[in-house]
Amino acid sequence: MYSPLARRAMTTETRGQNSWVNFGPQMRNEDGTLKKKGDEGYLDPKQREFAPQKMALFPEEFSEIKNDISDQDVKVKEERKTIADKIRSLKAGGGKGFESTLGIPIAIWDGAIETIATAIEAGESFINAINKMKDYLKQQLGDDYNDDIAEEFIDEVINQSPLQLNNTDKVKGTPVKVNPDGHNLSFVKEEDLIDIDALIKDIEAKGETVWFWVADQLGRGYYMDSKTGEKHYLDAGPSYALDPENRNKNVIWASGVEETTLNKNIASADYIFIISGSADKSKLFNKGVFQIFQDKIGDYNKFKQEILSSKTTQGIKDVLEAHDSWETLIEDASVDNPKTGKVGTGRKKFLIELVEAYNKPNTNLHKILKERDALINVDELRDGFYADNNFDQNDIMLVLKPEKLGGKSEHSTYENDLIGEVVGVPNKKINAYDILPDNLRKETNKQRATQSQSIAPYGFGLLNNFFPAAISCLGAYASF
Repeated sequence: MYSPLARRAMTTETRGQNSWVNFGPQMRNEDGTLKKKGDEGYLDPKQREFAPQKMALFPEEFSEIKNDISDQDVKVKEERKTIADKIRSLKAGGGKGFESTLGIPIAIWDGAIETIATAIEAGESFINAINKMKDYLKQQLGDDYNDDIAEEFIDEVINQSPLQLNNTDKVKGTPVKVNPDGHNLSFVKEEDLIDIDALIKDIEAKGETVWFWVADQLGRGYYMDSKTGEKHYLDAGPSYALDPENRNKNVIWASGVEETTLNKNIASADYIFIISGSADKSKLFNKGVFQIFQDKIGDYNKFKQEILSSKTTQGIKDVLEAHDSWETLIEDASVDNPKTGKVGTGRKKFLIELVEAYNKPNTNLHKILKERDALINVDELRDGFYADNNFDQNDIMLVLKPEKLGGKSEHSTYENDLIGEVVGVPNKKINAYDILPDNLRKETNKQRATQSQSIAPYGFGLLNNFFPAAISCLGAYASF
């Protein structure tokens, strides 16, 4: 529309003059900060003088038009414009009387909405746009501002339909199904399902902190041995939090982690995302699982003698040579540490050896276990909901809100209970790796076991201001 030189003149006359009117020396304090409404010397827009005419032009960088815009750039700008317009539709001037909800004057409400929309359209991340909105409210409301108003404002914006995710906005994942007749060894019900997309979006918008915690998929309830008819009580997995007995006491989890670490993380975290460890192996740390094998194998010393006198794996030898009874073995939690070279001799290593022997019929260990009717398909011990929906390693199984430690736990394996709120079970399977910021998702083709160390190194990790990179409407613009 304009030649390059004309664009410079027009930019100087519009953008330049307007900047002086609203941000010039007459609108600033002696220390250079902008005057706020109510400050001495503050000028309402109608009182501000127009900028004096100047014989000058802005540098070309302020008016140049780049012609090397890719189709992707155009698409991104269009998407941002669409999102910004949706946000603008929440203005009270559009017939929505939100001012009665928060007691915010219509003009300030609309200004806050425009602040968010403008930031999004300009390429800011959603969290930065929210922070700018907070700054705007602080400036406009002065002493009347408080964080509660900002939080209520954010909730109002997020909860309105224009910001709900559509099919192209969601984190990729597979919807889950709840059997109305229930699942084996599971307390998951239809009413436990939550909209995980909306929750992730809300967390990102508020800049909240998520505590990723790796857990097993072990079921909760009585496991019936189909061959012996014996019952064994299993008490682990996500259904620990969903059991009505624990819900009534607000017990959401149990842990063997040191109390100082737990207290520190509870104080820092807004949510806990319970993510799946290996569907096959992670549940093998549980003492209840160990006792099933123990009961079927029988006398420890006879089993130990028979194994050590046969050709078997070094792993099972490490464990059996270190113990003289089931009682000491079940209390041993040590595992191999490749970094230090320490050899583990604990129950999980022992159970891994037994489980691997299940699929190796030609090994001596398999034959010895078969003679004792101790070959167990550990998949039968999984929480039926997660098994039936094929939850894999790193999939988000449960969302919790921690509050405090709850004292000594009745759990068979872990000492400390956590008190808090059960938020719910995601309504679809999402690999937690897919919602990490780009700087943590360094290789998208990593195996899930490797991805797990990016999400929750050595079992759990805190992540602040995480941004779901797979949400197309916002995630493509993440800058943190």
